[in-house]
Amino acid sequence: MHVFKFLTIVVLSLLIVGCNTANTLETSKENEKDEVNITKISRNQSIDQTPSNQAKELLRQNSEINAIHAVNTDKQLLATVEVKHMQRFKLQNIKKKLTKKLQKNFPDLKVELSADKKIMMELGKLEKNLNKKQYSKKEVQKEVQRIIDFSKEQT
Repeated sequence: MHVFKFLTIVVLSLLIVGCNTANTLETSKENEKDEVNITKISRNQSIDQTPSNQAKELLRQNSEINAIHAVNTDKQLLATVEVKHMQRFKLQNIKKKLTKKLQKNFPDLKVELSADKKIMMELGKLEKNLNKKQYSKKEVQKEVQRIIDFSKEQT
């Protein structure tokens, strides 16, 4: 009988200690400032990337987003966002809200927004390449159009 009481107390104390540690970790993560992963594109390109950098700053203000990639041409703005894990249930609403925000702030550009991981990876590669070497207007437009076509193909 004493062994049963002893085991019950040990199991309950371990359960309480284990749950407290998890809660402490969660609150410490919540208290940390959530940094959104963005990459600024240099200005020495043939097509000015200021609109895409402004779009990143605009989207950065949303708490649902982990990472942002954006590239623009003279007529198009292509942006991708990585939504936090628990926010993926509201993905369609978030995309609508962010697309409207971008269209409002960039009325002269055709805005394309995606939350697809493959599109995000492709756009991330394009951003890195834009920072590494000089692209012509045609090359940038061709790459952006390829990524947009790829995104349409997926759906």
